[in-house]
Amino acid sequence: MKKQVYVFTGGGSGLALAPRIVDNGSITIISSAGGFGWEQSYALCKQVIACRTYEETIQWYEQHPETYAGQAYPFAKKCLNAYVKSQVFNPLFIDRRIRINAICPGNTKTGLTDDFNRSTSRTGDPEEGKKIIEQIFLARWNGRWASAEEMGWPMVALGSQLGSYISGQVIYIDYGITSAWLTDGLEAAIKR
Repeated sequence: MKKQVYVFTGGGSGLALAPRIVDNGSITIISSAGGFGWEQSYALCKQVIACRTYEETIQWYEQHPETYAGQAYPFAKKCLNAYVKSQVFNPLFIDRRIRINAICPGNTKTGLTDDFNRSTSRTGDPEEGKKIIEQIFLARWNGRWASAEEMGWPMVALGSQLGSYISGQVIYIDYGITSAWLTDGLEAAIKR
């Protein structure tokens, strides 16, 4: 099976795009519900965000394999979420009133779904991967996969004047599963 590595590259390449964005413009990053709980990984994400080049980021990953072992995809998405939160008042953005947000899709059918399912399976079997994903994200609420359009509409709204005062937000578009995970954790903490 071909090994997939998901790498979030730090601020270098992302910030290089700032001059291309119009004043009062918007950046909307596609992250994932898989990046849920990014706050617990913030210190490590901050190290990745500090990398200035792709090569420097790869070197960081090579020096910290324990950080993302078996969790490369969620760790990269956590880094994206941390990036949005940490860059909201970066002078390159705020001085020109460029807003930055992320959407975090839940299960979404796209042209990459089979590849994603394969990468989730230990054996590379897309059906096995699909069952694992559905157990995590859909079983609890007898849910369904979203369409790509259901992610596109909120993304367009965030980037338009409809979202003109929204910045620094990580918005989960997952029919509430991450809200349930959060309240589950809070309920468990209350019971301790």
